[in-house]
Amino acid sequence: MSPTTLIAAGVFCLLLGWALLFLMVLRIIPPSFALALGAYTVSLGGLVMGLAGLLQAGRSQRM
Repeated sequence: MSPTTLIAAGVFCLLLGWALLFLMVLRIIPPSFALALGAYTVSLGGLVMGLAGLLQAGRSQRM
C-alpha cells in the first residue's frame, strides 16, 4: 500500500471511532460494552495505520 492510502485509511478509522463514541455519549446509539470496545479497536487501528503511513512516507523521502 502507498503511504497516502495508509494515512487516509488511518484518518478515516480514527474519525469513525471518535464518531461512534460521541454518538454513544449523546445516547443516539445505545451504549454497549461491545460497541465501545469495537470503537476503541477501530480507533487504535487507525492510529497504527496512520503512523505506519507517516513512517513509510518519511523513509521514501530520505532515499
